[in-house]
Amino acid sequence: MSRLDEIKARAHPIFLLYKLCCLIIVFIIALMIILIVVNTNTVRPSCSIKNFYVPSLNRLDNSNSGTINNFIFFDLELKNRLDDISVRYDPINLTFFYGPKSSLPIGNYTVRGFHQGKKKSAQRRDVVEPHGVPWSDAVNAVSNGSTVVFR
Repeated sequence: MSRLDEIKARAHPIFLLYKLCCLIIVFIIALMIILIVVNTNTVRPSCSIKNFYVPSLNRLDNSNSGTINNFIFFDLELKNRLDDISVRYDPINLTFFYGPKSSLPIGNYTVRGFHQGKKKSAQRRDVVEPHGVPWSDAVNAVSNGSTVVFR
């Protein structure tokens, strides 16, 4: 085959289509590898309530005997366990419920959005004034050795 025939063969539309298909396949494989690596990171940021305290239900504190302290104290912990990625949180809405079936919303709290660096922890401690809690029933249940459920 002469040099001119070889050039004509490489410029043939089928050969060009073959090159294009190979290029597309390589691109798709590279894209899939990138997506798999990004999505297989099993470590995720975590959010948990570390402390939850309702003073009016504290049976050991006798200072509440005459008045009811209608507040809920909580300590929210947000952990970014990712080594290479920082996290930007949008506002986080917390809704507190009373009752075993979470049927009675009693309070809301919004944590303002913030940026959290790599391998960092953040805590948000605050107080919510709940509304609509049947305090007398709750105090009676706790006084009788039973429990009440907040979610």
